[in-house]
Amino acid sequence: MSTDCTQPDEVRKLTEGQIDQLKAKDLKIALKAIVNDPTEAKYSRLLEAMDKDKEERAQLRNDVDCLSDKVNTLTEALMQHQKYIEGMEARQRSGSVIMSGVPEQDLVVDGDTARSDDEKCAAVLKKIGQDNVGVKSVVRLGKPGNRSRIMKVALVNPNQRKDILEAAKTLKNAGGTFKHIYIRKDVHPMVQREFNRLRQVERAEKEKPENVGRNVRYDATNRAVYVDDKIVDQFKAQFF
Repeated sequence: MSTDCTQPDEVRKLTEGQIDQLKAKDLKIALKAIVNDPTEAKYSRLLEAMDKDKEERAQLRNDVDCLSDKVNTLTEALMQHQKYIEGMEARQRSGSVIMSGVPEQDLVVDGDTARSDDEKCAAVLKKIGQDNVGVKSVVRLGKPGNRSRIMKVALVNPNQRKDILEAAKTLKNAGGTFKHIYIRKDVHPMVQREFNRLRQVERAEKEKPENVGRNVRYDATNRAVYVDDKIVDQFKAQFF
């Protein structure tokens, strides 16, 4: 079988046995045909481009890894900064508690009517057995609306806050209006919103069918929501 050694496509079809049978002259022609083939040059350029692309992708992966490390470092620094700022805020707010659910209209307790917020605060403290607590001020926060505004209660003795928060747990069994009243620490509103968001995430995760039988929990210490041992959401730094 004769082969036109000037045609690159024909040369590529040659078997190893046919190549061995080529004369030196024909072999030289065949090699030139392959070397000078425009498609071969395009193929070579494609290979070069692919190699360059691999190098660029490798460099990009390296850059992304470096950036990820920097982001993680920055995130950790921001969280430490957040905790420091929160610590300062907490010290400033350590002598206060927040009461929510206290009606703005008159509050009737055991036949007595509490009309002012000072009287309502005193009634709540009495209900939880903390009527010996000294109160410096009671202030409603926010604009009047359809819902009762929260009350910020500043204490004479900040050391009594712990006892108030512990005793406040009895309100849920107090009945009447009192079962809708809650007392919590006074924290920055932006931080409280993030805590509330994580609680909502916890509830949403518990309602997912795929989480039935799994341990879904909110860890207040680590500020994260877990499904078994995996973190599915965590506290996001709030700047104020």
